[in-house]
Amino acid sequence: MQQFSIKLSTLKGLVILSAKKDIRYYLQGIKLEFNSKFTRCIATNGHILGINQENQENEGAGSVLVPREVIDNIKVSKRDLDNVAVFTQISETKWSIKYIGNEVIFSPIDGTFPEYSRVVNQVKTSGEPAFYNFEYLIDFNKVVNTIGAKSLNLHYNGNSGGLITCSNPDFIGVIMPTRQGLGSTGLLVDSQLYNPLIEVIQCETVI
Repeated sequence: MQQFSIKLSTLKGLVILSAKKDIRYYLQGIKLEFNSKFTRCIATNGHILGINQENQENEGAGSVLVPREVIDNIKVSKRDLDNVAVFTQISETKWSIKYIGNEVIFSPIDGTFPEYSRVVNQVKTSGEPAFYNFEYLIDFNKVVNTIGAKSLNLHYNGNSGGLITCSNPDFIGVIMPTRQGLGSTGLLVDSQLYNPLIEVIQCETVI
């Protein structure tokens, strides 16, 4: 039997980074990888990417692509986020999610998720400032708040993907720079401008 667990905070946090409406339907959800020792959650919309890994005692090993709408429809309060959701494969095309006395049956996304490890392994930050989509930075801040971490940090990387870290060493993110200048959708980020700004951004946990 294939069965694994993952914190609700991870599901509700990482799904923020997935695509909402995209012709690449396989991005409209999160990928969950599991083995007997850990569960890993990955989400991306093609411009930003987040990975969170947590130690869990699971049965079997594999992966499943969970539609975004399934996670969005899990309604929990902030105090429930530390509880776990248990995923169980019940057939070749159906999975069950049990959490806090509830159960949801869903069909996984039938698609090929991007090779995220190649993206992460290629990120070697240079420290060179760049333009970033400020809305994506706010999304990362929401993720960090939801998973219960602090100290969102952006490691600059010029024209290549910047690295996002926080106080949780098991979380890592990548954000691609934008070619736009200063304005409503672009922000020139450097150590003088960004660090003081991120300290005053107050984002409530997204449920």
